[in-house]
Amino acid sequence: DTTTGTTKNASGLYLGSRGGTTSFYNGSIDEVRIYNRAISQTEITEIYNATKPSDHTRISDVPKIGLVGAWDFNECDSCTTAADTSIYNRNGTTADAFGATPVNLRSSDGLLGNSVLFDGSNDTVTVPDNDAWDFTGDFTISLWAKFNTVNVAGDWWQTAFIGHVDGP
Repeated sequence: DTTTGTTKNASGLYLGSRGGTTSFYNGSIDEVRIYNRAISQTEITEIYNATKPSDHTRISDVPKIGLVGAWDFNECDSCTTAADTSIYNRNGTTADAFGATPVNLRSSDGLLGNSVLFDGSNDTVTVPDNDAWDFTGDFTISLWAKFNTVNVAGDWWQTAFIGHVDGP
């Protein structure tokens, strides 16, 4: 509901699909971060530099203020839990459509270590509903994505920053 300026998600947070049941993503996702505020251009640069493949030893430099969830998918190679590496431990679970069967979505082909690999047909990571996802103002989501459908040679990881800023 965005009519009042509040973004609410009463059904949980889904990575790799819309609502856990449709629009499934075909590719890999790594280093997901959600902030309950707009991050600055300087912070965007810090996140990019800390998580890019050539400089991932600086991951501790990623901004922590306003961080309400972080999933790097490095916790294990055959788990069905996506561990939240922020201080809140809002772990997710990997499953096929409708959450019927836990599946191992872990890939060793991550940007930094492991990533989560979606097949484009029924995979999702579900994080239970939490008030942290009910944004009443600015927010930012950052992640790295690798699309399986891009027809180019090489390792095509792309970074994305998605957000909302109230006001001018």
